[in-house]
Amino acid sequence: MNKLRFVLPSAALSAPPKIFFFLGIIDLLRNAIQGMGFSAVTMLSGLAELVMRVVAAFVFAAFWGYTGVCFANTAAWVGANVILVVIFAFIYKKHFAPALRREREMAEGEKESQIMKQPPESI
Repeated sequence: MNKLRFVLPSAALSAPPKIFFFLGIIDLLRNAIQGMGFSAVTMLSGLAELVMRVVAAFVFAAFWGYTGVCFANTAAWVGANVILVVIFAFIYKKHFAPALRREREMAEGEKESQIMKQPPESI
């Protein structure tokens, strides 16, 4: 019985363990942004992934053939990561950094008020 054999280029076989880092960052940032209450914004990264996958498939295939198509997912993950990092930095800077600063100031104020309320030590 004849079996069809599909031979992947060695670059495509050795790449996956290295490139799943980008997928992990996507999951981390996407879930963090959704947890902050901005779930609609994460759809932009999904759109960026789709666009990057289509563009990479055509462009990479023209230059590198099948090996280029194998790396279209990686290019999509990198494109989505760029969008997510920018969005996360913006949300953190605009919404969470001021809140954390206020919380720190309140905690420092409570420490000072507790120090002021303590009776002086007698000698």
